[in-house]
Amino acid sequence: MKQLIFFFALLLTSCILRAQVVIYDSLWPEPGTSIYIRIVDDPSSIHFAHFGENVNWDFTSLVSSSQDTIAYVDPANTPYFGSFPQSNLAINLGPSEIVYLQNDESISQLVGIIGDPGTGTPMAIPINPALELFQFPYTYGDSILSTAQASILGTGAMFGQPALDSMKVVSTIITQRKVMAWGLLLLPCGGFPETLLEKGIITRIDSAWTKVPFFGWIPVPGFPMITTDTMYNWFTANSIHPFMQLVVDQSGIPYSASYYSGNLQAIEEYSPSGNFPFVVSQNPFENEVSLFSTQSGWNARLFDYSGRLLLDDIKVKIGTTRIDLSGLKTGVYLIVLKNDKGEVTTIKIQKH
Repeated sequence: MKQLIFFFALLLTSCILRAQVVIYDSLWPEPGTSIYIRIVDDPSSIHFAHFGENVNWDFTSLVSSSQDTIAYVDPANTPYFGSFPQSNLAINLGPSEIVYLQNDESISQLVGIIGDPGTGTPMAIPINPALELFQFPYTYGDSILSTAQASILGTGAMFGQPALDSMKVVSTIITQRKVMAWGLLLLPCGGFPETLLEKGIITRIDSAWTKVPFFGWIPVPGFPMITTDTMYNWFTANSIHPFMQLVVDQSGIPYSASYYSGNLQAIEEYSPSGNFPFVVSQNPFENEVSLFSTQSGWNARLFDYSGRLLLDDIKVKIGTTRIDLSGLKTGVYLIVLKNDKGEVTTIKIQKH
């Protein structure tokens, strides 16, 4: 009987822990947010547990020599908004690369992209039907199957076929995604205790036609072309934007990997020569913040923005320290941390 009660207690605890790792539409970064990511030098060096509960993914030793920036913007402020008026969030990946999303509280979809097919001039590419990215809430065990299509009409030279006058390329994108695991994600910039690991299989089928006088559109030799990639995304309770990503080709060889390195309201930008062992989850917060630390020997104090001391001598442990701030008014506050070596760092937090 005691064993049976113990079993149900473990089962209940597992369900409670599992329910804490949930992604909602509110976790999309706000327009104006810039995210720094580090590009991993050797993606093949990444090894990790692919499934399970309460998993630890330790990527603190990853080596990166380059950085990129991803900017979330208001689509109405982009020059291509007229092509995607239904979009309410856009992601600027570069000078001629913009992704347009349509989000609501139940679903998130990719509706179009701006890209350069090789002409030197960006062009709008509608995704119709749209590619489903998320169904909310999204958590451990959930899966998404989505099929989308994009059509591009242009000259043969645009697609690497200079001998052809006109070409039409239709890309069919089939995605099969499932949340395979949850646990603790450790990156060089800090730890994220509430993380989901999603595995996605992305198949792209490119079909092409060329226009011939008297015959109309005929298939181009060599098409269709089919490619399949496997993508692993680690999503934290801080944001829908992946904090870690690994892409593997159809031969099983990892060829691209990146990880979050800062500027998502929780922490400052991380640099490999720096030392910032803290992450605040739920920022902005309502009643409580969780301060995750990878180091011991730190104490924290809380100040309002005028410099008035509100809380003193908060003991920070390795792992997660939960700080009850339910009695605070809406506003901006500062957590000032100091260790026994005299080092000081400050984290800005905000209450809704």
